[in-house]
Amino acid sequence: QGSEYVPSEKSGGDTDESDSEETSENGKRERKHRIVGNEQLLELFRRCKECGAQLDTSEVVMREEGSACIVDYACLSCGKSVTWRSQSRIGKGKSTVYEGNQEIAVGAFITGVPIPRFTDFAQLLGLGLPTERAMRRTIRDIACPAIKRVFKVWEAHVRSMVKDVAEPGGIAVSIDGQYDSPGFNATNCKVTIMDANLKVAIAGVSLHKHEPEIGGVSIRMESTGALRALVELIDDGIPIKTRVTDRNRMVDKKLREHAKTKSIVAETDWWHGQKNLKKIWWQAMKNSPILTQLYCPFFNHLYYCHKKYPNKEDRPKALELVQSFLMHVQNKHSWKKGDKFKLVTKCDHEQLKRRKKGEPARPRLKILSECERVREDIEKTRLMARIGMPSDLVFDGLVTWEANRDGGMGEYEENDEEEGEYEEYED
Repeated sequence: QGSEYVPSEKSGGDTDESDSEETSENGKRERKHRIVGNEQLLELFRRCKECGAQLDTSEVVMREEGSACIVDYACLSCGKSVTWRSQSRIGKGKSTVYEGNQEIAVGAFITGVPIPRFTDFAQLLGLGLPTERAMRRTIRDIACPAIKRVFKVWEAHVRSMVKDVAEPGGIAVSIDGQYDSPGFNATNCKVTIMDANLKVAIAGVSLHKHEPEIGGVSIRMESTGALRALVELIDDGIPIKTRVTDRNRMVDKKLREHAKTKSIVAETDWWHGQKNLKKIWWQAMKNSPILTQLYCPFFNHLYYCHKKYPNKEDRPKALELVQSFLMHVQNKHSWKKGDKFKLVTKCDHEQLKRRKKGEPARPRLKILSECERVREDIEKTRLMARIGMPSDLVFDGLVTWEANRDGGMGEYEENDEEEGEYEEYED
């Protein structure tokens, strides 16, 4: 006999599922503000809050001050005039404001909501909001000074920590700018500098394109902000050894020319380096089946090399490991030292197993007779030079691939430990 299901009090209650959906965290946290309809609010004023006598609702007056609702009525029974406010007032003297009005303006500012769009949204739903002018005044007079004060306190704390742990030679910093719209027509820009080791922001600068140094040209904002923030750190006594940027030539030029920043070693970050390489590869592989098939394997290999050798002193070995990709796709997994390989003489993967008799054929890489044309296309864009790999190395290898497949003796074939494998490469 099966057991009978008995609903608990919690599950047995009738609830409107669509109206009661809340995450467990948000459901437990007490709400500070609620949205109440006018009709529902009037029901709360059927009786006088002083004497309890019934009121004529036509005598109840509701008015708004931004998001705050004020209800006025005069009770005929007790003769008192009563005013009820939906929000408390904060501040002193003539500077008092309704708490909700202030929080709405500050909240929109902190979260980056455009105020014109915010007011359009409220107008569509019939919600009360402070005027755009009032919100901007609140942001200027209250939000900005408070945020700046808190920011300066934390900035001083973080910079003190950076100075305490900095090595004698100085720290490495990462620099990047964020625009409020595409860089060529942006109005505002924020430049942030982070300690690359501690992963904390140590400087931040906000710029507008109509500042005197920028002269209305949007693309000048990032370089101007980077210089301004970097000089501020130097003047604050923070030693900087290396700066990492995103290949922005204007930033690099401005920092190289300034007396206080020209001695800082310039580096470009890995992510932007491979991003630019990918863009070039995408364009090249539109007309190249070879590069199309090599795209994913090559970039997987590139990420592996970067993860294994992230330090600058390991760059020669990292580049040879990147170049070993060409040997791997030719089914050559170990080779002798030579002019091209002085540090890396084999692939990093485990020894491959022979394909057993009857086992399905392994994936084949089809190479078409387009190597010369591909070479010309790629050399024009300096594809491999972007990562420090000579373009002739890869594409000379592709040209000689045919000879190796057809039985010709390749340069490194004699020492190939995996020559018994059965991977095949065909036209």
